[in-house]
Amino acid sequence: MANLNMGSKTRKVRTSVIASTISILAVINSTAYAQDKPQDPSPYMEGAERSENQHHRGWPIEGSWFFNIDVPAQGITFHSLISFSGDGAVITSASLPGPVNVSVPEVSSPFYGSWRYVAPNRFRAVFYSFLSDSTGTGIATRKVNLTLQLTSLNALVGKAVASDCDLQGENCVPAVEFENTGKRIIPE
Repeated sequence: MANLNMGSKTRKVRTSVIASTISILAVINSTAYAQDKPQDPSPYMEGAERSENQHHRGWPIEGSWFFNIDVPAQGITFHSLISFSGDGAVITSASLPGPVNVSVPEVSSPFYGSWRYVAPNRFRAVFYSFLSDSTGTGIATRKVNLTLQLTSLNALVGKAVASDCDLQGENCVPAVEFENTGKRIIPE
């Protein structure tokens, strides 16, 4: 009888070990699947579906870019560094040659904003920066609405409208239109 009882206990222990092992493997497998499964697009890309390729590469606009910016109405050209993150954030700073117009305050900080997918190889972005007076006091914000089109994986073109707004980014008045070309910054 003792031998039968010992066999039953051994069988229960083995069954328990096997069940625990299967449970652990199921958890590991589901975690690995969840990490590999494409995530829902960012809310900034609402209505857009990522292809399997894009899941592994990200959106084609993601990364950092050199922009050449032409302001035809004022006859000036300047440059900008701009980064588009995978979660829809945009950060940029411009190399303005000084105030574009003496009556317009200077941009005193980087621009921050968001971008979204519009159609294949087409994107929109909006970003803001604080404007300051000659003492450095923030007096308004500059808003830029940008439309972009990728012409290749590492090049893009676009148009934008810059507006001057109050300190909360509201009550905006269009100030200037410009055109840009961009070249992706590629790691060496």
